Amino acid sequence: MQENPKISDMIYALRETDRSEGYFSPLIETTGLTWNFKISDFDKLGLLILHLDIKAKDTPALPLEKQSEVLKEKLTYLEEDFKLVEYDRNNRTVILRSNLFHRMENSVNYYEIVLKEGNQLSFDCYELDRTGGKRQICPTNLARATFERLLADFDNLLS
Repeated sequence: MQENPKISDMIYALRETDRSEGYFSPLIETTGLTWNFKISDFDKLGLLILHLDIKAKDTPALPLEKQSEVLKEKLTYLEEDFKLVEYDRNNRTVILRSNLFHRMENSVNYYEIVLKEGNQLSFDCYELDRTGGKRQICPTNLARATFERLLADFDNLLS
């Protein structure tokens, strides 16, 4: 777990010249994990995350089903509880979605975590257009402390 401060330090060390196509996309290798980020912006207080993808180099000890249970219990600090919305045993994929959606006039925002094969995780925020039924990725605004806690929980899950 010592690597997470290094991950956040590496992200906070990014410069405007590291931005490409409107966002920062650092790829960070740690001892057991590969972290891939898409970050819209950040300052000393927090970040706007567009996408986070993590892949473990080895298969973690926890089975896929247990991983989803751990995340549902741990991720209470994102202001929304998570629920299991899909478990595809054939493709070894679990999808968790935030339970209490943030509703606006014509749209709904929610977090989604996809666990694949026990060694991959993706984290995104989506905005669902309620009138058209289409969804698109939207930035997740995370305080720096919340971001570091999320990194730690994902690290512990997949390490």
